[in-house]
Amino acid sequence: MGFWPKMGAPRQVLLLSLGMWCSFLAINFASVYGMPLPTVDGSEKAGAGSLTIHILPHSHCDPGWLDTVDQYYDMQVHSILSSVVEELQRDSSRRYIWSEVSFFKRWWPKQSPAQQQAVKNLVISGQLEFVMGGWVMNDEALPSLDSLLDQYTLGHEYLQTTVGVRPRIGWQIDPFGASAVTPLLHRLVGYDSLVIDRIDQRLTGHYGNVKELDKHSGQMLDEKAMEFMWHPSSLPGYKDEAMLTHVLEGGYCSPPGFDFDGDPNQHQDPSPPASDENVQELAQTLLGTAFDRADHVRTRNMLIPMGCDFRWRNASLVYSNLEFVLNYIEAHRDEYEKQFGPFELRYSTLGEYFGAVKLAIQEAEVTLPIKSPGGDFFPYDTCWAQPDLEEFKSCIAYWSGYYASRPSIKQASRAADNILSLASLQSLQTISSPSSAEARVMHSTILPLREANGLAQHHDAITGTEKLAVLKDYLQRLDHGVHHLSKGIAGWLSSMTIKNEQLEVLPSAQCLGGGQPCVIQLLEGQEAFIATNGQSKPFILSVFAIIPKGKGLQRRSGLVCASIDPQSLPSKFLPVDLSDMQDATEVVQLQLVIPAISALTVRIVDASSNSNACSMQAMLEPCKRHKGALKLGATAKVSYNSDLGYYSLSHMLSHGTREGEWLPVSLSLNRFDSQGDGAYIFRPTQERSNAEKPDHDSSCHVLKGGVFDFIIVTVNKRLTFSLRQDATSSQSNSAARVVASIHGWDMQANEEGTVLLRTPLDTQQAMLTDNGWWGMQRNFSYRWGDLFDWNMEAGSSYPAVRGVLTSSIQSSQAYWRNTVGVAVGRSVGVATPYNGSLELMVHRNSMTDDGRGLHEALNVTGKLWDSYQVSVYQGDVHSSQQIHREHELAMQQWNRPAIIFPCKVHETSHGSDNDFKAAAYPLLSDGVFTRLQLQAATPMATDSGYDLLLRIRNTEASLIDLSAQELASVLVADRNATNVSPTQAGFQIACSALLSGEKWHESKCCNLHDESNRCGWSILPGAFIALILE
Repeated sequence: MGFWPKMGAPRQVLLLSLGMWCSFLAINFASVYGMPLPTVDGSEKAGAGSLTIHILPHSHCDPGWLDTVDQYYDMQVHSILSSVVEELQRDSSRRYIWSEVSFFKRWWPKQSPAQQQAVKNLVISGQLEFVMGGWVMNDEALPSLDSLLDQYTLGHEYLQTTVGVRPRIGWQIDPFGASAVTPLLHRLVGYDSLVIDRIDQRLTGHYGNVKELDKHSGQMLDEKAMEFMWHPSSLPGYKDEAMLTHVLEGGYCSPPGFDFDGDPNQHQDPSPPASDENVQELAQTLLGTAFDRADHVRTRNMLIPMGCDFRWRNASLVYSNLEFVLNYIEAHRDEYEKQFGPFELRYSTLGEYFGAVKLAIQEAEVTLPIKSPGGDFFPYDTCWAQPDLEEFKSCIAYWSGYYASRPSIKQASRAADNILSLASLQSLQTISSPSSAEARVMHSTILPLREANGLAQHHDAITGTEKLAVLKDYLQRLDHGVHHLSKGIAGWLSSMTIKNEQLEVLPSAQCLGGGQPCVIQLLEGQEAFIATNGQSKPFILSVFAIIPKGKGLQRRSGLVCASIDPQSLPSKFLPVDLSDMQDATEVVQLQLVIPAISALTVRIVDASSNSNACSMQAMLEPCKRHKGALKLGATAKVSYNSDLGYYSLSHMLSHGTREGEWLPVSLSLNRFDSQGDGAYIFRPTQERSNAEKPDHDSSCHVLKGGVFDFIIVTVNKRLTFSLRQDATSSQSNSAARVVASIHGWDMQANEEGTVLLRTPLDTQQAMLTDNGWWGMQRNFSYRWGDLFDWNMEAGSSYPAVRGVLTSSIQSSQAYWRNTVGVAVGRSVGVATPYNGSLELMVHRNSMTDDGRGLHEALNVTGKLWDSYQVSVYQGDVHSSQQIHREHELAMQQWNRPAIIFPCKVHETSHGSDNDFKAAAYPLLSDGVFTRLQLQAATPMATDSGYDLLLRIRNTEASLIDLSAQELASVLVADRNATNVSPTQAGFQIACSALLSGEKWHESKCCNLHDESNRCGWSILPGAFIALILE
């Protein structure tokens, strides 16, 4: 049986609507956290009836943090799983939950068939429950939606093929804040409840001993709102989607005194064993904790976690101590019921706990609080009263630093997303049936990178909150996965495009994205390359090709061309070394237009051998100091800045302003000093200062008249940046775009680096940040309890996964008909510290540890390379859905750039334009995915072969119908066939689950062999569906 049930059985398959970004005016915050809580009447008080106390045995196991994933498994996790499985079999009343599949996959193959069957029996009996079921417990602020979906798919696939189960409950107890994406995503993959933990502690704790918090803390406790219905999104069709959510009070660890095995890895000694001397105290602690917390929810059920990080290594020890206490309580029930009231005490899984809660809600007609659409729980805040009060005079510490910590892991993960999307095209073209050899090969080729990128989504990986040695392990896994997958893709591209056998496509994929400027290194003999575009729209790629000086090409002039038959694009050598290499090199500037879902073949040739194609000359001049402004293409102006000593961005084109066509825009690089910051916390000491302090090595050059206008500024030995017109502006009717790039920012100790964009727009310091799915309204303001300006700076910083928008609020303001957006290629922190501004936190280098458990300074070495696309849209964000759509497309393209594969010319061949079969080669011959964006095509192992998971998105403004016949035509083995019959497809059926209006519908399955062409799927604008092909 396949991973998904066969046709006719109920299915839960993803349908996710990206929709349009909601406008500022569409979101109404009833409080600073967006959580209006109903008042509590007498029928909702928790005082009546017996309290069921649900003891939840668990272990939180990080797949990397202080040690690597393999070290953790070898030292602790294998003992936990083996020990727990053994002890569960001894007593059918015992329970346990497990989450991280990346660990379970390491353990499962090493078990005997009898042990594996025992695990299956425990799952069937309900003693062992898999919750969440992702590859990891993912971070909620920074991963892309594709990465999230794939890490869930990866985990669920493995559980289904081994244990035969799919989780139905979310368990997000350690990420640093809670995103609205999580409950909606969980709702749509079939989950019905969710547990979270780390949200602002001012909501979930009372701080009567802290003066700044004593009057307002504990709102959710007082309102009995530690269990609520979360309506995460106001997107059309999802307004009534809600997730039953439980917030753990006091964290996810055992009550005091119940940590019976401790954690020697973190020097945490175990609690004393339960004995006649301390059992009464332990009983009082357990019951007192349960009854105290029961006052903060609205049913007579209370969840008590029993575990912590890497606990239950000796499950026999823990169960025996627990049961010593539980048996004592049972023996003295009458005494304790007189003290606390009637109760039932039992082991439970999350499924049993939420089943009891739902039953209580139904029978007692309990009304849970509602968290209205539009809000989330960022940034996360902790109040560790004494340590922070003594050192910083405020206990409030915002966990907003990790949005920018260790940019290398954030860039590497986004690059992995990109090459996995290219592999999806290869899967579609090469996998002809569920049992094909190609499916097996493709699955094994993709799997290392999927697993590595799944690990990277862990809440101590992409966040940059791991030790340096662990970071290196994550990056090495990603690099290995990219190289392994690149070899397969290079062979695929070679078979399609290469005509000369002496030309070899190298498995060294470059320009993978992650926000970095596209710089490729072509070694001697590598004057050709292939650029791929997997998007459903043409892609304009700006390339800086680094070639050995005086080698490879026999040039008689400084001008070279990128030869693309039948046209050639002029180019120019730049007198700058973008490669940061010791050897002398030359840099060639290229700009390529790659057709949709195609590969473009490119050869760099000497201008003297192709004078007609290279007739356009580019001029490179030093920046001149004068008062006038230079045009940067047709969309921007750069002006001389006397304070900085070079040209900088000053205006961007906008026909919507009342002051004329040009909107004043400034872009600067800034820095904060930090105080006691580490990987987690952002706590700046003073106002930002300019990071651009020129020294005697400063230089500025303007390149005009070539492929695109470009300025590059070497500020000092630590910093080089550039500005160029983005040629996609010529493709847009309502946006002007400029690309700003950082070419090597060498951060000094205790610096927080930012990119600050300022305009005269009256935005009232409001913005929309992308959470990976839709836009969230954010504001720059004090929150109650903030005492200092740095509190506001840190507390008003938010994560942005792909970009951010801001727009004028007042229609009377001069530039009210403008919206400014920034697209980023990897997650960053964002704020709007001034009216009309956007600030990106892009890099951090702290030499201190912030005391949140890492025990290591951030201490980032190496230079930052990064790029950002700045857009000025004609119109305001409140009324124009077109702006939302354009910005969504801009972010999508910026995060899915073209990928380049260098080609090596063997010594026996001189190379020619005839080395390739064509200048542009379609990666898919069918036209379906020029109308619909292919998000993923992933082979998934089943008992009988491989299913193929397709995620397809409609990026157009109108509904698109996809027929089964169209889909079948994409799946045939011969991609050059015409008039394809669906019977040629090796897959038999395709099924999806559609969300129509506000109601779930059963899966819609189409027979791919039905030639009537009457079966298919309708995909809403901005939505995407998942199809399972069997």
